[in-house]
Amino acid sequence: MNDKFLNQITEFIFVEDKAEKSDMIFIPGSGFPQLAEEAAKLYHQGLALYILPSGKCSILNGKFAGVQETVARAHQKLDIVYEDDNILLINKPVGMLSQPADDKEPSLVEYLTGYLLESGAVTEASLHTFRPSVCNRLDRNTSGLVAAGKALAGLQELSSLFHDRSLHKFYRCLVNGVIKNEKYIKGYLHKDEKCNKVTVQETETSGALPIETRYRPLEDNGTVTLLEVELITGRTHQIRAHLAGTGHPLIGDYKYGRRTLNDEYCRKYGLKSQLLHAYRLEIPEIEGRLSYLSGKEFTAPLP
Repeated sequence: MNDKFLNQITEFIFVEDKAEKSDMIFIPGSGFPQLAEEAAKLYHQGLALYILPSGKCSILNGKFAGVQETVARAHQKLDIVYEDDNILLINKPVGMLSQPADDKEPSLVEYLTGYLLESGAVTEASLHTFRPSVCNRLDRNTSGLVAAGKALAGLQELSSLFHDRSLHKFYRCLVNGVIKNEKYIKGYLHKDEKCNKVTVQETETSGALPIETRYRPLEDNGTVTLLEVELITGRTHQIRAHLAGTGHPLIGDYKYGRRTLNDEYCRKYGLKSQLLHAYRLEIPEIEGRLSYLSGKEFTAPLP
C-alpha cells in the first residue's frame, strides 16, 4: 500500500456480523449511505472498508485484526460551545486545520479525539469501531463553529443537514469599502487544484459549480464594513472569492484581497489572516435522534 493512499484515509468502518439487508452504513462526511449487506460480505471475507475524503470506499486486502492501529490524537484545550451525547460544536481558532493534511500536522480531528479520550466519552476500544469526526470544514485561517459527531447517529444526522443545506450558516467578516444594503448574489465557482485558488464568474462554464451568498451590513466606519454573511452553498473559499469579486475583499486576505491594504493592517495591528469567523448555526425543525435540537441557535464569540 503506498503512502499517498494512506495519507488520504480519514475514517474506516468495521461491519458487525448481524448487519441485515435493510440496514444502512453511513460514510462520515460524504452524505451517502452504503448497503450494510455488501459491507457485511466484505467483513466476512476478512476485509475492512476504508473511507476516503470523497466519501468513496476503498477495499484493502488486510485482515480485520491487522488494521486496528493506534488512532491518532493530539492534546490542546478546545473551546466547546455545545456538547451532548451525540454532537459537539467547537469554536476553532485561527491557524488550526479542520481535518488531517499530508504534512501530518495535528488537526481539529486529532484534538477532538484527544479531548474525548480524556473526558471518557470514548475509549481506545470504541475508536476501532467508530471514530468521531467533524461534519464541516473551515479554512485554516478562518475561525469559528465546527460541528462534530461524537456518536454515529450524531455524525450521520449533522452531516446530512450540512449536505442538504437545511442548516443555516452565518459568518461575520470585515471587508474593504462601505456597503449599505443587504444583497443576495449568485455565480459560478471554478477551483484551480494546482494553486488551491478559485475564481468566480457570472456565467456557467465547464467544471464550475453554482454558488449563492447573502450578506447584510452591520456597521461601517466609512472605510470598512462589518458584514453578516449567510453561506447558502458551501464551496471552497466561497465567501472570500465571492465578496472579492464584488469589489469588497476581506481584510487580511492575501489570496483574494489587496496586498497594500493588508500590509497596512499588518503593520498597524499585527493582522496575519483574513477576518472571517463562522459565527452562528441555526438548526431547522428536524426529526430523528437530534430532534431535541430543533429550532436551536448556537453562536461562537468573535476572537
